[in-house]
Amino acid sequence: MKKVSQALRRPKSLVFLGFLLLSFLIWLMITLSGKYITTVRMQVAYVNVPQEKLLLGDPDHYVDASVYANGYRLLNNRFFGKELALNVSSFNAGKQGYYLTRTDLENQMKGELEGLEIRRVLKDTLWLSLGSNAAKKVKVVPDLTVTFQEDHEYATPLEVEPDSIWVRGPEDMVSAMDSVITEKIVLRSVKEDFVREVSLFIPDSLKKLKFDEQKVVINAEVSRYSEKMLEVPLSVTNVPEGVSIKTFPSAIRVLCKADIADLKRLVPSGFRVECDFKETRSDQPFLLPHITEKPSFVRSATLLDNKVEYLINRS
Repeated sequence: MKKVSQALRRPKSLVFLGFLLLSFLIWLMITLSGKYITTVRMQVAYVNVPQEKLLLGDPDHYVDASVYANGYRLLNNRFFGKELALNVSSFNAGKQGYYLTRTDLENQMKGELEGLEIRRVLKDTLWLSLGSNAAKKVKVVPDLTVTFQEDHEYATPLEVEPDSIWVRGPEDMVSAMDSVITEKIVLRSVKEDFVREVSLFIPDSLKKLKFDEQKVVINAEVSRYSEKMLEVPLSVTNVPEGVSIKTFPSAIRVLCKADIADLKRLVPSGFRVECDFKETRSDQPFLLPHITEKPSFVRSATLLDNKVEYLINRS
């Protein structure tokens, strides 16, 4: 490295490098002054979209064309070329959508590509789908994973505010939407009420849509539950006239689950357990009990006796 540095300091070496650089510049100028036929790729920008319309789907982003120009123009277009602005209002209307023919594209490109002679656009037809701006109200679905501490559960159904939002955008995308989910939330060992503000999950495929809300609030009430067993008197319905039914047992055990603060309010009179005599069959020597009434604050009620034997007395 030291020897190379010393060599470059010599007058002869500097003269050689100067001639070498000058030769390269002369060669470059001669090359760029020549004219060539080559293919250029133009990035497309769609302008003058009617206010009541929207671009649908994924329109072409590039147009390739064969051009004739000198090297300077080609090099300038390569590094500083502007977008090809296609006037949407000038597209032709067809059964399959809106379109520009090759001739239409060539005419528009001639006005856009200064100094480049358009020989041929390498695309027969450029298609474009336009649709109306649509709006729809969709449900918000929380992506929520919750694990509770032992004996804890939701006291009331989970609330999302707002529970639905307006979505606006291309009609094909809006019509395909039924719901929108939130970003994922994971909560562990929950034992108290919680409130969480969470953003909507909007993937890249939905970026063309506009959402009236970007965030929602998830609200949940959590309570500690326990269980209590009650013996509830049993009644039989739809008994024919002149017939009396005696059941064994006469009371049914019911296992109740409720908030600890509400356990003391649990009394047998708050429940109704019935057997429907119409459900009996000649080959079935028992009745099937059902809970037909329970207090609203009871989380769940389970029968511990699922079958009841009975005797029929006819008068």
